[in-house]
Amino acid sequence: MNKKMFALASITALAGLVASTAGAGCTTTTTTTAAPAPAPDAAAPKTDAGPKADAGPAEPVDEGDADTTCPSSKPFDRATAVYAAAAALELKCTAGELSAFSASIEAQSPDFDLISEDCKTCLTRPNSAINTKSGLINQAGCVELQTESKECGEATKWIFACLDTACKGCAKDDEQARSQCFENSQQTVCKAELDNLNSACPGGLQAANVALEACSSLDGIFRSFCFDGVEPPMDGGADGGDGGDGGM
Repeated sequence: MNKKMFALASITALAGLVASTAGAGCTTTTTTTAAPAPAPDAAAPKTDAGPKADAGPAEPVDEGDADTTCPSSKPFDRATAVYAAAAALELKCTAGELSAFSASIEAQSPDFDLISEDCKTCLTRPNSAINTKSGLINQAGCVELQTESKECGEATKWIFACLDTACKGCAKDDEQARSQCFENSQQTVCKAELDNLNSACPGGLQAANVALEACSSLDGIFRSFCFDGVEPPMDGGADGGDGGDGGM
């Protein structure tokens, strides 16, 4: 039985991206909330091999050099988060396969035997949902497919990586404090990346938040890359019309 550990990017613990819109003589700020998902360290224990989420820095921050302020004031370097265009959608996985496989990952017992070889190949091909070498789940690539914009996917990866780097050296065991660090970082050290996301995504931050919500679960990400588009029938849908003789 094939078992590997998977995790989403830490950014998925974020409560949403803050969208600031300046009007004539006024400024409004709104926050949308995407469904939270586990951070890498919280989602699953590390193993010798297995996927996590293709959104954070390419190299881990050396804890000895980490800025312990929350958030860090160290400028973000985009070179640490190189983005590759997402693989195109292929209709290889059924809804049942993806649901069962996602559930196995969430139970920290990923099982490739729950999906067909075609589905596995689709999910693990280059730049698809799962990077089996790094252990990353490609959430930024999912955003690209949802928005139909490589620039939006790339900008998503950069804001993810910036926020993760800014909060790397603080609040590791305090989810609420870490979420607050993510929020503060959007207005300080990562504001340039937030502004870039707003300009890079068609529809701005509002569209980015919609895409992030669609990509906030494993099932949502896997569907973006490999779902065959056939939804299972609703329970009772086929027999729901019985009993019509009561009016005779």
